[in-house]
Amino acid sequence: EELGYAYLEKCKKEFNDNLLPYLIDTRVENPVDRLINFLDAVFKNQKEHEGIGGCPFGNFAVEMSDVHNGFRKKVEEVFNSWEVEISRVLDEAKQERYLSVSVNTYQLTIQIIAIIQGSIILMRARKNLKILDDCLEGLKGIIREFSF
Repeated sequence: EELGYAYLEKCKKEFNDNLLPYLIDTRVENPVDRLINFLDAVFKNQKEHEGIGGCPFGNFAVEMSDVHNGFRKKVEEVFNSWEVEISRVLDEAKQERYLSVSVNTYQLTIQIIAIIQGSIILMRARKNLKILDDCLEGLKGIIREFSF
């Protein structure tokens, strides 16, 4: 059990060190571009590992959420932190008129997380990185449809 918690903390730190910076990179003025860069980094991260292993948080959610409430809560915390950061970027984009005011940023945030996680699972099941690439490219297209 302790090993599982330590592993999740290690993965959380890796996410915060390697992927989160793309969302908070203020050198990129347009928040939509930061989100696109983040999605590119998600793909690059999976490609570097040849799609093996997928996402540790998604893996724990699928395997442990129904049988270990402590792990479920830890994974929930991680996904909640993703939700906060992605929502913040989308709200900023909306406020600065890079994103249509008609966009429900909460719904789009949840869809972004679900598409990332679902496409990683599908990529692993089919052993095909192109699945992830296609899904993320489609997601970027959806985001761009709402942006200016």
